[in-house]
Amino acid sequence: MGGCDASVLISSTPFNKAERDADINLSFPRDGFRVVVSAKTAFELPCPDVVSCAHILAVVARNLVLLMGGPYYTSKLGRRDSLILKASYVEGNLPRPTMPMNPGFPI
Repeated sequence: MGGCDASVLISSTPFNKAERDADINLSFPRDGFRVVVSAKTAFELPCPDVVSCAHILAVVARNLVLLMGGPYYTSKLGRRDSLILKASYVEGNLPRPTMPMNPGFPI
């Protein structure tokens, strides 16, 4: 919740329950995390601390749109992953899947 940083991809530690393990995020497929973390690791070997998890998700989404016949679009890169990740930051800050969408919903 530190921004659009995909911090849901960062694992919990014995001392901190991360956003990934917040109740609202437990439905995410765990195998997807491994794929993104593997891609991030491959990019960071030659360029440490330059690629964020958000970069990986943005570029993968863009490339999937392109593969499905959609348009190519540029993705802004340059974000850094959060340094503070807490499951408690998630509650009340993310929409629930059961939340109704009304025309006035701010995006």
